[in-house]
Amino acid sequence: MINFPAVNMAEVPPQQRPQPRNYRQRRDVFNDLSDAELIRRYRLDREGILFVTNLVRAALESDTMRNNPLTPELKVIITLRYLATGKMQLCSSDDLGPSQPSISKAISQTIDALCDINIMRRFIRFPTTQDVIEQNKADFFNISRFPHVIGAVDGTYVRIKAPKENEEVFVNRKGYHSINVQVVFDAKCKLLGILAKWPGSVHDSRILNDSGVTTLFERGYTPAGCHLFGDHGYGGKTWLLTPYLRPRPGHQSRYNININIPVDEEYDVVGEAEDDVARRAVVRAPRAVPLPQAVRRNAARLYRDDFSYLHFSCFLSASMEAHAGAEMVGVDMDATSMDASQTYNTSVPSSKLLSAGVDGSVLWPAGDDASSNGSWLCSEIID
Repeated sequence: MINFPAVNMAEVPPQQRPQPRNYRQRRDVFNDLSDAELIRRYRLDREGILFVTNLVRAALESDTMRNNPLTPELKVIITLRYLATGKMQLCSSDDLGPSQPSISKAISQTIDALCDINIMRRFIRFPTTQDVIEQNKADFFNISRFPHVIGAVDGTYVRIKAPKENEEVFVNRKGYHSINVQVVFDAKCKLLGILAKWPGSVHDSRILNDSGVTTLFERGYTPAGCHLFGDHGYGGKTWLLTPYLRPRPGHQSRYNININIPVDEEYDVVGEAEDDVARRAVVRAPRAVPLPQAVRRNAARLYRDDFSYLHFSCFLSASMEAHAGAEMVGVDMDATSMDASQTYNTSVPSSKLLSAGVDGSVLWPAGDDASSNGSWLCSEIID
């Protein structure tokens, strides 16, 4: 047994003595701020912050109370502050108390916890069951009097620091570094799907083509007669309704009044140059149901012409033109011309698991058994 000599601390120079940890005082925002002030600073009130915290509490709790660890509530508050404002971490350190390294660690830990697949599938669901589909259709119809739409899709740039590798591919058309995030949402702005793995230079249409959303529609997991809204940046599809760039008077103009997506003149327009050819080829005869299959190169544009002719001509003409430029909600439409409650006899087994077959994209059923509502999660996983 080795005996170490006793050390007289009085004989140790002061600069070599162990110093007690000095912890900075941490701000108690729950007691310092009202709900209105919390919303201004963190985008959520007290109840909302606690709701988020409870989702990830197990992942954020420390195993020990040594070194005065941050509470899960404070980690969520730190993360919300950073996401809401984009302020430097040192500013959050000055405001809330923890050191900048602790702020950085809390943000990474909280975001990783929120990205857990079990949390994602709880909140991000793509509709495929009849009841959810019909509700989505009704919600969009009530907003714009536009039939058979269950969601809208768009890309948005999220600014990033210039990466060290392949820096040039992250520069978007507006000249700064970003990723291009595809978002699908319903009429209440709730997420139906999100894909965040593409550099900023990649076109919205390319991202959509390689996403699980396209798989859902083109493999028949979403019933026929369901559509998404999209802007001019997307190529034509029979399930994706985009505006006319140069609408002709009549049903095309009335269609555009309702879809009403602003034109971004800087954006590359996909496929519109061939519209005149498509228009001349259209047979002007109403159909009971829009064309279900794309059998020709311009089938999507033909489909859009058929769709606009079917739903925005004849009886609707006088009504639409009378309300052009005004709010469309509340217009009394003829049910035989524009039926928001049309149903389709198609179902998807809620227990079926589908791999989308594209890199980084997987689809899960929302429920674990047949008693669930059968809605599907369309979540895109970042590699």
